[in-house]
Amino acid sequence: MVVPVEAPSLLGGYDGPCYQIVIVFGASAEALAEWQAGGSAACKLFTRFAQNAPEGVTPSSGDIDVKERLKLLAVCDNLKELNLGSFERYNGKPALLTKSGSIYRGDDYLEINMNTFRFGFVTKKGINTVLPSIGRKAKIHLAFTVEGRDDSELPEQTLCAVRCEGLDLFTLAKDADDM
Repeated sequence: MVVPVEAPSLLGGYDGPCYQIVIVFGASAEALAEWQAGGSAACKLFTRFAQNAPEGVTPSSGDIDVKERLKLLAVCDNLKELNLGSFERYNGKPALLTKSGSIYRGDDYLEINMNTFRFGFVTKKGINTVLPSIGRKAKIHLAFTVEGRDDSELPEQTLCAVRCEGLDLFTLAKDADDM
């Protein structure tokens, strides 16, 4: 995940100082084989995503429909405590990573990037506004799935999930600069 350090400009732009958050998920070959053998709709959809979603930031060909189905689900457990009342209506709302997501493949991995520089202005402004105030206080759950769009692709299943707590990007970045 790439998160801009500076407030967004109305004129756009995709470069500048940023924080990079890297989370690595793994699954054993046995667990994957068992999941595939189960034949769930979610497994079939993820297989399509992993095999057919085009690579890169702005692909012009390939199965772009499946690439733009990667969905982020984020829930902040202590939003009220952080005094971010206007953001409460967005807590737990899924977000599709369409133009902000990119995919790269290797022999034994699938890399998925989320570049918030590519979010809409209002979303970028919201992120930039709340990050300094929540810092290490936020207790956030993040999960990813591939969105099912018809009955044959449902129910969706969580592909990976993580709980983030104490993620004070500003202090971490300062400590890294001081090294």
